[in-house]
Amino acid sequence: MTKQQNLHRAGLSAVADLERLIDRLKEAGPCPLDGRNALMNLRQLTEGLLNRFPKEGR
Repeated sequence: MTKQQNLHRAGLSAVADLERLIDRLKEAGPCPLDGRNALMNLRQLTEGLLNRFPKEGR
């Protein structure tokens, strides 16, 4: 496999892990200890990662 294929496979695996994590965060709901919504924080971080790529690359 090429480097790109290996990276693509790793990315797909990471997306599947992220989907499972998001489902668990939805089930857990907001954290009453810090007043933050972990799901919203994760969304903002993910959007920040996507902004690192040029729009034509999406």
